[in-house]
Amino acid sequence: MQRKFLPAYLTLFFLLISLGGFSCKSASGETVPAGQAQTKESIHNYQERKIQAEKWISENGVFATTAEKKEFDQLKKKESWWGKPQFKKMDQKRKFGNSVIEQRSGRMRLYDHNIFLRGVFAATVEHKEFGSLDSLFKNGIFFDIGSAIIMFEGAPTVRDVYEDPWVMEHLKTVIASDINDKSSRENAYMDRYHDRIKKVPSYRLPFPVVEIPMAIDTPEKFQQLTEKYSLADTPMIFRGANSGPDLYYSAETTQKHLSAMIIAYADRNVLYFFNSLVLFKHKSRNNFQIIGIINPSVGFAHRGEPWVTIPWEDRKLTEAFFPRKDYVVIRPGKQEHAAAQ
Repeated sequence: MQRKFLPAYLTLFFLLISLGGFSCKSASGETVPAGQAQTKESIHNYQERKIQAEKWISENGVFATTAEKKEFDQLKKKESWWGKPQFKKMDQKRKFGNSVIEQRSGRMRLYDHNIFLRGVFAATVEHKEFGSLDSLFKNGIFFDIGSAIIMFEGAPTVRDVYEDPWVMEHLKTVIASDINDKSSRENAYMDRYHDRIKKVPSYRLPFPVVEIPMAIDTPEKFQQLTEKYSLADTPMIFRGANSGPDLYYSAETTQKHLSAMIIAYADRNVLYFFNSLVLFKHKSRNNFQIIGIINPSVGFAHRGEPWVTIPWEDRKLTEAFFPRKDYVVIRPGKQEHAAAQ
């Protein structure tokens, strides 16, 4: 039987694919693997949605209702109190002597976010208009803003997510971040992190760590932080809790921050844990809905450490998350709670 061979150019083509040999330029000009490149169609769709989002925000703001804006503004005003200089000094003196700002969270402090995400990926959190959040955020990216990368073993609450199999098996990756304020050695967290790695290579964190600006307040800043790790349609899960956005950003900067996030991911599903609030943007919408609240008496307690005494192995979704019932409902699922490991 006569053997048939592929033409030489096809053989070379498939060989290059198998070796990962093709790359191209992203919309920003960065070279990325072919699988991550945005198509012309996706870029066109994003540009259309970006224009729509910019127009909507300029006319209506970043929240779905005025009541939600008021709720957000009240929380922001309250939490900003804890970002004042006297509390930075209190934290520095009382607990974290090597820090000035942001390095203020320990293991399990934000574990209610894990409990919520477990519920999401167990298909128990359902949006009344858009369906199960599981289908909207599976294979998404979890990006933590201000991760305390030099505290204890590094990025303690991000480690909690990374080490949680009930969450991680549904995510593409988790990313830690921190500022690098070179005007102050104490706040040059990225430099200090890299110095530690040079001295002790095993200190390198097991997930990506990226440098963030003092304020993430433009769409371009968001995109530069995440484009290396995401496809054009990758769902985005952000967290700004006990860090820069909720404690230290001014009210004006916070509004720019939220607007920039909506515009940067105009054609994607976005979930944002902003302090105790859970903000949600569907890819077809140009604003955030506050779909619920993470229990504020645990991770957002500024006096004492209640998260240390909670039996996390018995923690239920209904204890961790209080849904806004006009937006979401909790459905009975295969997993009412999952043991913390």
